[in-house]
Amino acid sequence: MDEFSAPAEPCDLAIEAATMCARCRTTGLDPAAYHPLIGAALALGATPAAGADGPYRSDTDLIDDLVDLISGVHEHRAALQALTTQVLCARALAGRSNNAAEAADCEAAAEILADTSKRLNAALSRLAAVPAQLGETYEAAYTLVAAGRHLPHDGRWITGQDMPP
Repeated sequence: MDEFSAPAEPCDLAIEAATMCARCRTTGLDPAAYHPLIGAALALGATPAAGADGPYRSDTDLIDDLVDLISGVHEHRAALQALTTQVLCARALAGRSNNAAEAADCEAAAEILADTSKRLNAALSRLAAVPAQLGETYEAAYTLVAAGRHLPHDGRWITGQDMPP
């Protein structure tokens, strides 16, 4: 199995998702608005933590981070699919050459890759729900702004509170 190069563990993606959850919390967003993001962080193996990197200054900053996270998960999934193909080919070759040890190694690797694939797919499913959930939760605020009106205060998106220093 040494000849195969594994994609980076989704650990970096999990940390990114957990950090985004923390920033949503610090921003003061309703947890119901970003609960799909929490689900994605959990699917990637992270437990969302409190406070990190400060609050989001705007909804576009959050959406930019979301797009980056989704792109990262897609990249990991593509690398995982390529690696899975390599492992399955190696397993077939090991079977033909009656190399039981190598076939067993390939089988174990295939199981790990299948589990990782399920986690990435679950994360993508949850991430796909984030924009709709945010929109549903904050629909009234977006409607107000789209009509040319202003929110109460330039600070906390909806509450009108000043941003912490």
